Amino acid sequence: MSPYPQKNPALVATIDRGWQKLAEAQPEKYKSKFDMLFDMYVNQGMSQPEIGKRLGKCGHTINKQCKKLGIKMRPRGGAN
Repeated sequence: MSPYPQKNPALVATIDRGWQKLAEAQPEKYKSKFDMLFDMYVNQGMSQPEIGKRLGKCGHTINKQCKKLGIKMRPRGGAN
């Protein structure tokens, strides 16, 4: 038996539904969490903290979700 707690499938499903409702509630009426994060991060060029502020989440949460969905991250910092 693993010493780490296992993820509760019902809880994971509830969290995913929360992201889905969040995506649908945006003015753009996104169809999924992936569409929403991809559009905001890649197409609109928003930073992770900006997306987090708009969605009521922290930047780290946005980073984790983007990685989980396979959205390629931009390098940190601006032009030198």
